[in-house]
This record gives sequence, C-alpha cells and structure tokens, in this order.
Amino acid sequence: MWRALLLQLFLVFLFSVRWCHSQGCEVGQFRCGTGRCIPGEWHCDGTSDCVDDSDERDCPQVTCDDSHFQCLSDGECIPDVWVCDDEEDCEDGSDERQHCPGRTCTSGQFSCTNGACIPGEYRCDHLADCSDGSDERNCHYPECTQLRCANGACYNRTQQCDQILDCRDGSDEANCTQHCNAGLFQCHNGVCVPQRYVCDHDDDCGDRSDELNCTYPTCRGNYFTCPSGRCIHQVWVCDGEDDCEDNDETNVTAGIWKCASLSCEHHCHASPEGGVCSCPSGYIVNSNNSRSCIDFDDCSMWGVCDQLCEDRIGSHRCSCREGYTLEQHRHCRADISSDPSLIFSNGRDLLIGDIHGNSLQTLVHSQNRGVAVGVDFHYNLQMVFWTDTIQNKVFSVAMDGSNLQVVLNVSVDYPENLAVDWVNNKLYVVEASVNRIDMVDFDGSNRVTLITENLGNPRGLAVDPTVGYMFFSDWEALNGQPGLERAFMDGTNRYGIVRTKLGWPAGVTLDIEAKRIYWVDSRYDYIETATYDGLHRKTVVHGGNVIPHPFGISLFEHNVYFTDWTRLAVMKANKFTDSSPQVVYSTTQTPYGVSVIHQLKQPHVPNPCSVDRGGCEQICVLSHRSYDLHPDGNQLAVRGIPFNLSSQEDIILPVTGSPSYFVGVDFSAEDDVIFFSDTAKDIIYKQKVDGTGREVLAANRVDGVEDLAYDWISKNLYWTDPRYRSISVMKIADKSRRAIIRNLNNPRAIVVHPLIGYIFWTDWYRPAKIMRAWGDGSHAMSIVNTTLGWPNGLAIDWSSMRLYWVDAFFDKIEHSNFDGTNRLTLNRINQISHPFGLTIYQGYAYFTDWRLGGIVRVRKTDGGEMLVIRRGISHIMHVKSFNSNSQIGSNLCNRQTNPNGDCSHFCFPAPDSQRVCGCPYGMKLSPNQRTCVEDPSNEPPTLQCGANSFSCGNGKCVPNSYRCDGVDDCHDNSDEVDCGINNTTCSPSAFTCANKHCVPTGWRCDGHNDCFDNSDENNCPTQVPGTCPANQFTCANHRCIPHIWLCDTDNDCGDGSDEIDCNLENTCYPGQFQCPDHRCIDPNYVCDGDRDCVDGADEQGCIYNCTVNEFKCTSGHQCINSFYRCDGVFDCSDRSDEQGCPTRPPGMCHHETEFQCQSDGNCVPSTWECDGHPDCEDGSDEHHACPPRTCPSSFFRCDNGNCVLQSWICDGDNDCRDMSDERDCPTPPFRCPSWQWQCPGHSVCINLTTVCDNTPDCPNGADESPLCSKSEQIPNHW
Repeated sequence: MWRALLLQLFLVFLFSVRWCHSQGCEVGQFRCGTGRCIPGEWHCDGTSDCVDDSDERDCPQVTCDDSHFQCLSDGECIPDVWVCDDEEDCEDGSDERQHCPGRTCTSGQFSCTNGACIPGEYRCDHLADCSDGSDERNCHYPECTQLRCANGACYNRTQQCDQILDCRDGSDEANCTQHCNAGLFQCHNGVCVPQRYVCDHDDDCGDRSDELNCTYPTCRGNYFTCPSGRCIHQVWVCDGEDDCEDNDETNVTAGIWKCASLSCEHHCHASPEGGVCSCPSGYIVNSNNSRSCIDFDDCSMWGVCDQLCEDRIGSHRCSCREGYTLEQHRHCRADISSDPSLIFSNGRDLLIGDIHGNSLQTLVHSQNRGVAVGVDFHYNLQMVFWTDTIQNKVFSVAMDGSNLQVVLNVSVDYPENLAVDWVNNKLYVVEASVNRIDMVDFDGSNRVTLITENLGNPRGLAVDPTVGYMFFSDWEALNGQPGLERAFMDGTNRYGIVRTKLGWPAGVTLDIEAKRIYWVDSRYDYIETATYDGLHRKTVVHGGNVIPHPFGISLFEHNVYFTDWTRLAVMKANKFTDSSPQVVYSTTQTPYGVSVIHQLKQPHVPNPCSVDRGGCEQICVLSHRSYDLHPDGNQLAVRGIPFNLSSQEDIILPVTGSPSYFVGVDFSAEDDVIFFSDTAKDIIYKQKVDGTGREVLAANRVDGVEDLAYDWISKNLYWTDPRYRSISVMKIADKSRRAIIRNLNNPRAIVVHPLIGYIFWTDWYRPAKIMRAWGDGSHAMSIVNTTLGWPNGLAIDWSSMRLYWVDAFFDKIEHSNFDGTNRLTLNRINQISHPFGLTIYQGYAYFTDWRLGGIVRVRKTDGGEMLVIRRGISHIMHVKSFNSNSQIGSNLCNRQTNPNGDCSHFCFPAPDSQRVCGCPYGMKLSPNQRTCVEDPSNEPPTLQCGANSFSCGNGKCVPNSYRCDGVDDCHDNSDEVDCGINNTTCSPSAFTCANKHCVPTGWRCDGHNDCFDNSDENNCPTQVPGTCPANQFTCANHRCIPHIWLCDTDNDCGDGSDEIDCNLENTCYPGQFQCPDHRCIDPNYVCDGDRDCVDGADEQGCIYNCTVNEFKCTSGHQCINSFYRCDGVFDCSDRSDEQGCPTRPPGMCHHETEFQCQSDGNCVPSTWECDGHPDCEDGSDEHHACPPRTCPSSFFRCDNGNCVLQSWICDGDNDCRDMSDERDCPTPPFRCPSWQWQCPGHSVCINLTTVCDNTPDCPNGADESPLCSKSEQIPNHW
C-alpha cells in the first residue's frame, strides 16, 4: 500500500517538476495557468494559445471605431461597408440582421422574412431555403402518395435506397442494403470507388469516407492504431466496445499498469498494452520517446486558413495579406471599399453584375452572331477583354461598355481563352484549333507565339505575373493524355504539374495569395485545386448531380465562381470544400467564361520591363527569372521559328484557317510573302509574313496541291497537283496560269533552280522517280529511278549545287548532282521515322518527321549532330528556310536591258543561260516565239464552270444550289452577294430577310437576330409539337432527343431540361455502361481505348481484336498500325512495338522480307524482285531467273509491265502511266471542247459567247447565220 502511495506521490511530484520548470517567463512573455510561456502579443488576441485558455481570460472588452461594426457573439470588428451587403461576415450573422433595408423581390421570387429573395418555386417545398425558414411557414402541403420523409417532404419512390440522402433525416436511405462490386470501396454515402483510391489523400467519395481511418503509416495525435491500420480515438480504447472491429483493443486485460513506467508528460490512457501516453488538443506524442508532447502543425491541415497560417504551440492563428481583413478567425475579406463585380458570357453577350446575384446588366451585346468565350480584365486600365470563337477575334471594351475595339482579327483560329498580364500589360491568348499560345499588346501589336509544340487541345489559361508563371490546361498533352502545365511567362521551362485522374480540364484560375491553381474538369464533373507545383491536390466539389458540366472558373476571397453548361448558370462554392454549390445567375443559353473583377485580384508588383523595355531590343516578357530578353524578329526561320535553338517562340504570325489543311509552302523574301496551299478548301493563297494581305491566287482546278516552288526571278509560282496529275505555273503579277506538264503519275514535291533553268519534282507512283525539266516543262527526264519508295521533300543546297530528298519508305535522306549522279546517303542519322519536308540551310539539313511530330536538324554531309529542335507539332508538312540569301542572282528573265526576257507573258529559265517564253491559257506564241496572241483553242477549263455551277469571284466553281443559301461556300462570299435583289432569290435552304439578306433556314426563329433587322425572328410560331415519338424525350423547349441521353450530365436539350430531377446514383438506361461513380456512358465508349470513366473502369478487362494490318501490343489493350512496328518510335504504351525487332546482320538484308542488290548491297523489299522494274542501280533485282510477265487476254501489257484493259487503248488517257497505251493511235476526229463551238466546214473552234454576237468569228461567218434571230439554241455543229 505504501509503495503504491509512494509511486503516486512520485508521479505527482514528477509532473509538478516538469510543468513548473518553465514558471520563470522572460520579459515580453505571458505565463499560462499551466506554467508554460507564450509570446506576450498572443495574450488577449482572440486565439487560445494556452492549453487551459488562460491567455484569453479576463481580457478587456474590445470596442470598435466608428468605421467598424462589432459582431454580437464574439465582439469581432468588421468594416461598416460589410454590413447589410448580403454576406454574413460575423460568425453569428449579426451584420446582416441589424436593421438592413428590405429588398424588393421580383415577381418570380419569394421574399423571406429577413429580406432575402429566393425563387418562387422554393416556397413550401419542405426545404428551408430562407435562413429564417420563412419559406416553409403557413404551407398547405399536398397529400403525399409517394415516399414521405420524417419531416413531411414528399419524393418519388424511385428515390428510396438510391444512395442519395433526399430526406434531411436520412429516412429515405434507412434499412437499405447496397453493396459495391469486388475491387470497389463503398463510401458512407453509398458511392463506389476503386479500392486503390482509399487512403490516397484525395476525397474520391465526396464525403471523405475513403480517407477516414487511414494509416499514413501510423495514426497521429490522440489516435490509436488498430492492427488493420484503422485509426480510432484514444478515448475509445478499452471502453468495452470493439471500435477496431477486430477485438484487438479488448482482447487483453485493459489497464494502466504501465503508466507508472511511461512517465507521460500530459496524460496516460488505458490501453490493451497497459497504458499509452496522450496529449491535449493541438499536440501529439513525440514519436522519439512516446512520452513527451510536441506541437502539431495545424497549418498543414487543408482549409485551416484562407491565406496565411501561423502555427502556435497547441494551436494556430490565421492572418491575411495586405488589403484583406480576417473574419471569423479564418476567412480573408477584401477591405477595399469598391464592390467586386462578376462578368461572364451567357453564350452570346457579356454580362456584368455583383457577386451576390443582383444588378445584372449587359456590358456588350453579341457582335455579328459571335460567341464570347474567354474573358478577363485589367482593373487599373478599367478594360475587359474577351475572345469570340465564331468570328475568330479578340475584343476589348471599357468597363462602362464604351470604346469597343478589335484587338486581334488576323491569323486567329478558335481563340478559346485568354489571360491578362496586368503588370506588363500583355494579353495571352489560347487558340485551340491550331494548338497555340500567343502573347500580344493590348492594341494587337508585338504579337509573339510562345508555345506551339506538344499541345494537343489547349483550353484554360491563367497567368501570375507576381511570380512570372503561366498555367494552362490541355485535353491531349505531351503523351496524348490530358494535363495541367506550368511555364514561365515567356513560354519556356514547361512543367507538367497534374497528369493523373483528368478528363477534360477546361477553365483554370489562380489563388494569387495562396499560390494555388484551381481547375474544372468538364468530363468527370470536378473542381480541384493544387499548389503551383502540383502538390497537395484537393477536391473542392464534384459529382454529376452537383456540377454536371463545369466550364469557366474564377476565384475571389474564399469562393470559386464557375459556369455550368447543364445547369445553365453561374454558380459559386467554397474554395476548400463544398457539396452544395449555389446558383448566382441563371442563363437561357450556354454560359462560357467568368471572371470576378476586383482591385485586389491584380496586386501591384514592380515591373522589370517598365523602363526601356527592360533593356530588350524589341519585346520584354515577364518570366519567373524576372524578365526575358525577347529575340530580334528579323532572324531567319524555319516555318516561322528562329534558327536560334535557345528560343521556343514563333517569330512570324502563323498562317491559320478553319477548316484548313495546309501542305505546300514557299516564300518570296523580297516581298515578305508566303505562298501556301490548302487542300481542304483547294485554294492557293499568298499572305504577308505579318499576317496581313491574304489573297487567293487560284481556287479552281487546284485540287490537292501537294507542293509549291517560287521562281523569284521570273516571279512565277509552280505547283504539283496529284489529282490532275500535272504541274502548273502562275505568273503572280496577273494570276495568268497554264499547266506545263500533264499526264504525270503522282507528282508530289517540287523545287526550282532559276539560275540553271531547271525544275525538279518527285513522283510517288511505283516505281517512284525524281524528275527534271526545263523551266517551261519541256525536256522532262528521270534522273533518279532506282531504290526509291516514297520520295517526299526536295531541297536544293545552293552552296554545293546538289539536290537533296527524303524517302519516307526507306526512312533516309539522300543527295546527288543535278543529273542524278554521285548519289550519296546521310547514313549517320540516329533516328528517322517518317520524313516529309526538307530544307538546307548553311551546314545543316532540316527535315520534318511525321512520327516524331517535330523538326530535326542534322549535318548535311553525313547526318551527324542530330538534334530535334521542335517536338509535338501534329500534322507537320513541308519546311522551308526563309533565307533571303538563297533568292539572289539573275538570268535572262530579269535583265534591265531586256525586261522579262522580252517575253510578253511567261519568261521561263532554261539551261545554259537561256530563256523560253510561254503563254497562259487562251493564248499561244506567235512565230517570233516571244509574243503571245489569242488562241481560242487554248481556252482553259478554269474559265467556265458549267451550266450547273456558279462561278465564284475567285474562280472557284460551286453547285448552283449553294448560291444564296447563307453560307460562304466560295470562301470569298461571292456566292452570297446581291442575294434577294436583281431577280436573285435565296435558295430553298435559306430564309430571305426583309433586307434581302439570306440566312440558313435553321437560323429562323432561333432567338438570334441573324438578319440584323430581326425579320428572321418575326412571326415565329408560338405553338410547337407537344410531344416527341415514344422512343424520344420531349425537352421543355420541345426539342426531341433520344432517351439514352437523359441524365448523362450533358445539356442535350439546350435548356437543361434533360438533366433535371436526375438520380445519378440510380441504374443506367438499358444498353448504357455504368461507371463505379454511377456515371452512365454510351456502350460504344466501352473498350474503345479511351478512358471515359474517371477510374478507367470502361477500359478494364477488355479484349482488343486487332485487324490483319495491325500489331497487338503485349498489354493486349492497344492496337497499332503494323507499319509502326520496329520503326524506332514507341507507339504501344508498354513499348512492346519496339521489342524483339530483327536486326540486319552486318552487310546483309532480312532474308524473308528483303532482296539485296549485288553491286552496292542495298536492301529493297522482296516484292520488288522480278516486278518488271529495276530498283537496284545495277538492275540485279530483275535477273534472268525472273519469270516472263504476261497479261490476261482481255488486257494490254504496257511497256512498264502494267496490265490495263484493252478498251483503254487509245482513249486519250495515260492509263499505263508511261503513255504506251496511247502510242501509234489513229488521229482522232477534230472536236471542240464543251465551252467552244466548231465552225461548220472548218477545224476551227470559237467561244460560245461569241456565237450570234453580230460579229463574224468563223472563216465563213457561219456563227452569225439567220438562225441567230430565232429563239432556238444553235447546236454545237451543223
């Protein structure tokens, strides 16, 4: 007994010694009741820092000055301007209940007793939407025949046991049995998530139940670690209840028999082991000795403070940065007297209002049926900027709605978003269609492309000039997967900060004070946040039933504001976590960008570029390194990028267009002009390098132009056209043209050497060849026709006078003399997969590679020093070095004494310093071989479009039905000119406006003033069909959609009615696939290689069947083109396509698939052996053992060994591809082309337009016969 008493006394004494050791506090400190010392300024500061709260006892009454209001509950002082501002700043809300003036609600709203306004339909719905509950008083609820909650609310029976708490008391989910499938974790709210998501520090359940009772790796603080890893509070140990659910805490005799030996600093608690030390709130047991108490860093907990957090002994203290005031001990409220504004796009117009949902007004009306998408502001300049994806423009306007300006309208292609650098006064713009991020001044000048590579589908954009960072979202980032990236504001030092668990990351915004990025995920319905480094990722709100399709996002104070396409609303949520976002503004159309305008969102920081452009010669750009010296814009470039490899931006405005597919390109250095072909529109353009002056050169019979070559001396432009199997030339001065070479096979690349008088081109048709001709197309001959597969790019090395080409079949670069002799290969290239374009500059060859998606530089002599200078450029085509030094010299076509070589029209260079004159269509050379005279027999097919076509102003032919249909089919709008006047009516597919304009019929009565006189919206029917067919859903706007589109979180109706009253945790419609989070997706999305469920469940357990032309990756989840097997590029995600690849023995070829030439040892495909064409330079592949080649009896054998039908002989077409089927043919009867008329009795053709024009054109005057006076049409011949 005395020993026990002595032990207790000893323990008490020991405790007293430990706590009294610190009684003597230093000057400036406060001694807590426990004896501990804390800084004196913590005394009576409103935060309990002592364990016993003694630092906050007996404190003097705090009084507020005249400019502040004192909260009733805790005496906190808040600015007077916060009182009655519709936001509760006091913890008890007393600032909004102090005689606030009443608010007048609209007719569609209900006025709460406290003055708040709520939608009228919220009245008497069993839910207290007014904070005082007045909307549920004096209600007469209808009789409930469905599910009745304990509180009286009535719901559909299908909402029972659906894992959603519809009843506030949870009675609709009571006694329900729900289980998740194997491999899934069941959250407390019933949601199923993959087991691997449990205890991963992310709130995947939405109620954090997947992060409860986790071991990281042991339980911290006053928690007990069960053997299973589960954490339970220490006070639950040895309390007689199995909280571990494994009997571990009660399977031994509980007690405190070890407490005497533990020497706990604060408290010893009973445990199965006989006792364990515990600590007061704010402390944890020191893991080094398991006895003493050490402070726990409260600030490491998510959401403790809005901005700044100071960890204190046993507690913490929140504070705010300059310009903000702390309220409710946690939140930071802007203390600037100006009220914040909310600006957003409602799908057409820009609207502005306050952040509480009041005072909404239109700032800018839609411009020419445009759609405002991205929006941002500059507070000090009082400017708003926005993008328009319909007009492809960027606008600015003053915040009062005045001074509307166009910032960008040249070379802009689907500007998805923008961000304002308010420090350096720059605008950053994302263009989604061309995968580009540009920077430009506010007036549109000094435009620079910062990022173009490794972008798949950029969307959101935000900048923080206080630290020099830009952030952007990309739906298809570096590896084809979505991601969030950070870069310096000059586009350098890119870093992927988030790469996992992303679907469609759209809008991004920044918490400048906390240095966090927030983003929305439109596919998986998430709002998430992470630090600027991508760490400490947290979920703010998620779920298709809460935010079914978020798009734009902004942040202010402790709320995020976002738009939702399905809810058709601007909403707000607490920036830390929120399960019930609120609607701030509702819209009738799809809302896009949103931004909160306030001075504190753009804090002032020094601008290193403000004085003398920061020392830069041209443009100074903020970056994380303070500022960046932007390079001189006059440097030589490859496709608009500098040869200076340290620079990553474009130095000319990229050529854009939509829909477009640019292929061929060349330039005029003298005129600063780029020529390019668009194979989507079948047009050849020219444009200044500054993006201005775009002009159509040719729009008719230029179908699929593959390459261009510009003769800078004669000012002629050549091009290849595989569809017409021809090479044509145009005189740029007057756009006259002619096809100079016809009946080719498959012409592709082309170059011109004006100084020696040759053009060179490649022909893909098997057997491929490289051809050469004089500048006028004459004297054509093959110079290389062996061991060629797919010769793509051609280039001239002006210094060494050699011809270079790339071969995409053999994946190599070769070069030779201009006659094809001395053929050499660049054999030191480390990797080349599918080369396409080629150019030579100084000592290097630059080529584009489709498989690498980049531009590669190698030494031009042997292929060494390989360097990829740009990556991630999708669909990369030709490349040219914009080098003025390569376009010098003269010939007979530009001598001052003989302008244009004394030719009246075309002057073509020829070998041996000669020149040849030529004529355009409709003309021929006179006997002097210099002057062109009219020749109707040479009238081109480009001048006549035919009776069923309309001739556009640019020469393009379109069907007559396209005329006046409201759509620019000519691409110069000439088919829509003078519609509705001069007896020209709108097409049947168009609506005729009162002002005679034509608009598509689909725009009639769509709510938009497309005619600009509103006539398309007049006399619209008020009654529409009431119901849709049985297999479709009738939207509120009477649109019909398939039932399978219901409740898929997408706004398919357009008014959101298909997403109302959805129970997303319920079962899917028959045929749909249900993700573990209960999202329903189309069955076609299952096992399609694309992750549509957030956890990829739709791609799990799939069996992929590859075609005979595909290679199946080892993982079994991916099929790739067999041609990509063993090509040096990893296409399989598991890299199995480059494993086990056969290697050639030294000096040998693959025995089964290749044939080895005898003289040089080159390898060609074995299928080329004995095919009738010598592919080896020595012809050894066509040896004497080859069997004779024969054709069936009904076929003709061409000289090249091809077989064609006998009926094709002498039909005027080069079917053999070597003209042997058109040799020795009888002279065909004379016949005029369809656009001309044959004079009777003569082999003379005249234009149809000259017949019966009162002027005899035929030798016998028969075109002006008496029949001209009759109405009958004169036949083509008599």
